[in-house]
Amino acid sequence: ATVFLQQLGRGLRWAEGKSVLTVLDFIGQAHAEYRFDVRFRAMVGGTRRQVERTLEAGFPLMPPGCAIRLDEIAEQIVLDNLRSSIRNTRRALVDDLRGLPASTTLAEFLEVSAFDLADVYANPSSGTTFASAMRAAGHRRGAADPTESEFAKAVGKLLHVNDEERHERWCSWLTASAPPAAAALGSRDERLQWMLFAALGQRKRPLADMGAAFTEFWQAPAMRKELCDLLDVLRERARLNSRPIDSAGVIPIHSHATYGLYELIAAYGLVGNGILRETREGVMWAEAHKSDLFFITLNKADQDYSPTTRYEDYPVSPTLFHWESQSRTGTASPTGQRYINHSARDSRVVLFVRENRRDERGVSTPYLCLGEARHVSHQSDRPMQIVWELDRPMPAEIYSHAKVAAG
Repeated sequence: ATVFLQQLGRGLRWAEGKSVLTVLDFIGQAHAEYRFDVRFRAMVGGTRRQVERTLEAGFPLMPPGCAIRLDEIAEQIVLDNLRSSIRNTRRALVDDLRGLPASTTLAEFLEVSAFDLADVYANPSSGTTFASAMRAAGHRRGAADPTESEFAKAVGKLLHVNDEERHERWCSWLTASAPPAAAALGSRDERLQWMLFAALGQRKRPLADMGAAFTEFWQAPAMRKELCDLLDVLRERARLNSRPIDSAGVIPIHSHATYGLYELIAAYGLVGNGILRETREGVMWAEAHKSDLFFITLNKADQDYSPTTRYEDYPVSPTLFHWESQSRTGTASPTGQRYINHSARDSRVVLFVRENRRDERGVSTPYLCLGEARHVSHQSDRPMQIVWELDRPMPAEIYSHAKVAAG
């Protein structure tokens, strides 16, 4: 995929008098193991399942002025390749591991193989991990115990951690021989421990059980080591320049970093009856921090959203975002007034965005923190339509994907 993009990039260079690039890509019968999914995901983004559906529909959501066209035979070849790679990935991954030393680490395997993290953790609900693949390859003896199997489901959902703070604090605890002592009440470390507690799949348990949950996790050393290894890989791959939005306070959230929903609820201390609060709505008010949190899904597929929740949410520019409130929120309502007058009332608005509700594995997609935003203008009523100005321009790649998803 890297070589392919380098070749494509040569044609995309600006030149005097050049306004368009046409790429004719002729290919015959590819090897069965050739990864068309890697090539097309590099160009258009999305998961393998999404690439498959996009190809079948003729690439309908390309950026303005761009198109990809395949003839009928080429389309079938690529589709067959995509479907085969989805079906046979786990078997091929284990076959590759059999030819490698038993000491191979996750990072080493990813470097020498054609597989990525989404392949290693292809089925989190079944607990597929690097440790389970190593067992299947014969490099580890014995079956996973129930504790390891339970936490494996959570580890496979943590492919999004991409800020220095979580990596540093979580790894400092995970590499210790004993679980961390409870952090000071109301501290930043306490929130980071709550976030780890939620990330390990324990969000429905009382926070008072956090110490017991960590003790259980420490009794699954293979998963603890694997999570450390995974966090190290993710740290090396992090590309966005994340910044803390509350550097002097207790909220350990960074703009341009990515979080699971209940990590965010934990970070803002949203607790009811001793348990992290549940939410099925796209907005939450954090009273203690005077913050409105907006959880925005750009691609609202029909099967996931009713007509009354298919809001008009999309970027206007890298710094402006059009957002539509819940249908019951009016301009004159207390909530509407808080949105409009948040600067005068010294409250915050923070935007969190994701492209799709679930990824190709059926896992809930995490949110990218766009950071704090300020009210620019509003119109309509029940629902309100508000344009927000971001403190930081959203990353160029995210802006491009968001425009396509919203279009």
